Amino acid sequence: MLDEASESGTDWISRRNPSVRRPISTLGALSPTGLPYLHPEIQLYYKANSPRPKDETDFATTLPLLTTPQRAWLADAITRTYGPHPWLTRLRPTPTT
Repeated sequence: MLDEASESGTDWISRRNPSVRRPISTLGALSPTGLPYLHPEIQLYYKANSPRPKDETDFATTLPLLTTPQRAWLADAITRTYGPHPWLTRLRPTPTT
């Protein structure tokens, strides 16, 4: 899933949409115990293609934990790759008056 990279090797490029990319150094992190993991917005981006019930559960469970930048990146990546999507209304906060 993450084997696409720019010629320089510094950027990941989505195989689903080459305009969706990020520096490879920002794709994951280490848990407090040293276990490497993929940032949740990257995994959710792939799950958004054709969400199964378990993907919907993962999205609903993870959504409250995503930071504003993570939500923005995921909303942009989903929009550019999949177009209108049911997750977008939950990713983008509604303006308050």
